[in-house]
Amino acid sequence: MKTLMIWVFCLMLPVQAAAMRGVVSKVDVCRSGNVIFKTSSGRYVTAQYLSGYSVKEGEKVSGKLKTYGIQVITKANGQQGKFCILDIKTSRLDAIHALCGGGFLR
Repeated sequence: MKTLMIWVFCLMLPVQAAAMRGVVSKVDVCRSGNVIFKTSSGRYVTAQYLSGYSVKEGEKVSGKLKTYGIQVITKANGQQGKFCILDIKTSRLDAIHALCGGGFLR
């Protein structure tokens, strides 16, 4: 009975997603302050910068890049910024199109 209670308790704990690594693929997309991250698995994550340290193209980052909503993204130097993860796409062009609509700038 005690073992069963421990298992039930463990199942009720929130699961923490592992931090995913990536690189900043594009910043200030369509001049709107949006960012595209390329994850280590090759997906492109669209995000909106909210606060904290901003990022530059080519910087390595880590965080919950595949979790929608407000996430803290950490740069390689330890600085952090808050971003709202909006969408996940299979190509950079699809990510740009998702942020800019039909008349996008590359």
